[in-house]
Amino acid sequence: MQQCSTLQKYDGCVDRCVDHNTKLTLSSQRCNHNNKDGKEKMQPQTIGMAIIGAGRWGNHLVRNFSQHPNARLVALVDLQGERLQHLANKYGLETDGVVVTDDWRAVMQRPDVDGIAI
Repeated sequence: MQQCSTLQKYDGCVDRCVDHNTKLTLSSQRCNHNNKDGKEKMQPQTIGMAIIGAGRWGNHLVRNFSQHPNARLVALVDLQGERLQHLANKYGLETDGVVVTDDWRAVMQRPDVDGIAI
């Protein structure tokens, strides 16, 4: 598939295919106009996610973002080391290249983090 060469960003949350005046949101990162050969012009974007908090909801978020086709888990943060390590071991996060840390400020500075779930 070809990338749409006329994609523009507006306020960082809405993209627009200028050729087709089509809005693309985070939940639908595809231009729905086809090339002459019938192929879509854009591929879905993968969003790098960081999760702050490894408690009960953190467990659900790690599972869901790990399984989502358009999300890539980048970092998991929690101040309680035992809880953090338990969740990292449960999902094999460190072997997948996920940063496991108690320093949320460092995670906020990472260029591969597009979104944060708390």
